[in-house]
Amino acid sequence: MSKFTNSDRDLIPAVNGTIIFNTTDSTVQVFNNSSWVTLSVPQNNIANITSSSTITPNADQAQQLNITALAENCTLNAPIGSPRNGQKLIIRIKDNGSNRLLTWNSAYRQIGVSLPSSTVAGKVSYVGCLYNQQDSLWDVIAVKTQV
Repeated sequence: MSKFTNSDRDLIPAVNGTIIFNTTDSTVQVFNNSSWVTLSVPQNNIANITSSSTITPNADQAQQLNITALAENCTLNAPIGSPRNGQKLIIRIKDNGSNRLLTWNSAYRQIGVSLPSSTVAGKVSYVGCLYNQQDSLWDVIAVKTQV
């Protein structure tokens, strides 16, 4: 498949006559033989926060949230933004050396795993989620804590 370019974007022929313009603003414009549609491009950005009593992930800005030194009990609110079906969100949590209680918003649905109710002093925990657009929930499918 050949690729054509101009000064500000790439033109890539695609299947069934669709043409995709790669732009530099985290969007893709798709022409579907009758109209243009602008879509967000998933970014693999990481957000960091040291500590807070309430934390609200932003699904539009980061696919991973690192809580690096949690120094108080914490409520994890439902992520804000406009997530896409199947979008991933990883939450990495480490406290400041003392156990901290964790409270999870009901937007986090446990699928075969249990959300941690507290940190383990000085250990890293990961919570892996996928957005379920049909149910408007973040399905938690993985939870692991450092041994």
